[in-house]
Amino acid sequence: MEKLIKKIQEVFQNKSLKNKIIFTICMLALYRLLVFIPVPFVDISALMSKTLDATNSGLGYFVMLLGGALDSFSLIAIGLAPYINASIIMQLMGTVIPKLEELTEQGEAGQQKIAQYTRYLSVPLAFVQGIGMVYFINYMLGGHVINTDMSTVLLAAFAMTVGSVLLMWIGELITEKGISNGVSMLIFASIVAGITKSAY
Repeated sequence: MEKLIKKIQEVFQNKSLKNKIIFTICMLALYRLLVFIPVPFVDISALMSKTLDATNSGLGYFVMLLGGALDSFSLIAIGLAPYINASIIMQLMGTVIPKLEELTEQGEAGQQKIAQYTRYLSVPLAFVQGIGMVYFINYMLGGHVINTDMSTVLLAAFAMTVGSVLLMWIGELITEKGISNGVSMLIFASIVAGITKSAY
């Protein structure tokens, strides 16, 4: 125990490392705040009652992985899935498209270009996934959670796209200025939040 306390003291005596830890904690706190901002036009009371009923069903694991983002149908309900899907697509296309394959062989400059293309691809994927999420939630929870007229669906999808891009930005900031990989940290925070929430 004394060794652990000594190690923690050594970490906080290192100013650079201490600043990185504080920055990461602040970014994770911002991420958790976004969970409580709902998508426009959602019937929160109906949603919360239905998600509570769903915690013991197969949907419960899905709710847990979103770390509470589904309970209020928040801006970040689709999470980092569009970014992760875009990364996988770019990796697969790198083996098929010669130009992308050349970029992978150009070192750091090429990787930065691929990362930029991944961000661009994430936006339309997030919008499509946002539309799908509206219909999926209504279907899984028996409807009446959010209207499915065209304007409401498009607005909800746009809001979730903004939320997903915000998460992507927070993840990259953590990678650049904080500790560990930002995307991994956000996914870990979601799982921990979901587990602790289901424990009560």
